[in-house]
Amino acid sequence: MFVLLDMITSPTGCGDHHHKSRQRDVAITGMAKSVDSTWAEIEGEVYLDNIAAYCSPVEFGVEYSDSTDKSMSNVVRVAASSMEEESFKVKITGLKPSKAYAYRTYLQCTSNVSYEGSINYFHTLEAAVSDEK
Repeated sequence: MFVLLDMITSPTGCGDHHHKSRQRDVAITGMAKSVDSTWAEIEGEVYLDNIAAYCSPVEFGVEYSDSTDKSMSNVVRVAASSMEEESFKVKITGLKPSKAYAYRTYLQCTSNVSYEGSINYFHTLEAAVSDEK
């Protein structure tokens, strides 16, 4: 399954008007690279030098929800353990077979500011049928 890249230019949780004037992307939601019945591998990008003056990053990764509306209620965050240049991958596990999920990239800063990419979607595969007799 392929999902197009989406972008965001402004942070959430921020009362500082300086952020709104910047037009650079910070968090970019990538593709659902591999999807199985109970897991998905998601790619993302964060551009830390775009926010160095505003934010000390604490964590970045992917947040997902089984609510596929735009509110993304009951969000679960999966932090990335490393990044190569601006790109990272996370593996989301414990998913339900044959279910649609919404996801997006996030970047959390120490200043209680977070940046989020646009919402994308993936659908897990059906559960494997056992050949037991």
